[in-house]
Amino acid sequence: MRVEGKSSFRASVGGDGSLDRQGVRYGTYGVAYRDSGSKQGKHVTCVTPPREEPGGGKGEVKVSKVEVVALTKSGTTVDCTTPPKFEFDGRITGSGKGGVRYYWTYNSSADPIASGTAEFTPGIVSVSLFKGVTGSVMANTSTVTVYLTLHVPDAGLSGRSESVTLTCLNHG
Repeated sequence: MRVEGKSSFRASVGGDGSLDRQGVRYGTYGVAYRDSGSKQGKHVTCVTPPREEPGGGKGEVKVSKVEVVALTKSGTTVDCTTPPKFEFDGRITGSGKGGVRYYWTYNSSADPIASGTAEFTPGIVSVSLFKGVTGSVMANTSTVTVYLTLHVPDAGLSGRSESVTLTCLNHG
């Protein structure tokens, strides 16, 4: 079978279906395989578990807080002939070792605009996540307002920035 994702490799599984995962990075993979004697290929998606430390059990992070601070300040006047840029600093606070999945949403949309994994190691209590976005300008608009929300689905937590409103220059 062929496994494709954060890394790609060819592998065989034992009669019990076990696969040697040594060196496989955590993430989502697609596995293409063919049953013996079948000409029809099959494809499944799977997620590898987080790495286990020898003798240490799997790493786990206890997330205590998720917050977002707007770096762009409201009230700034900008030329809206080009869509204005907004900058935010997200912060995930927690303790433990491992990866914490997160994603960003823009204004009231539930659709993720970006996602990733914040890595925690012993001694790290918070991970800062910079996010820049472009505001959408409507015709005859005098202001553009943006807020971002940072979601940590596995912890059931999210943090929302304040709304940032930029004023467009009057070209009339």
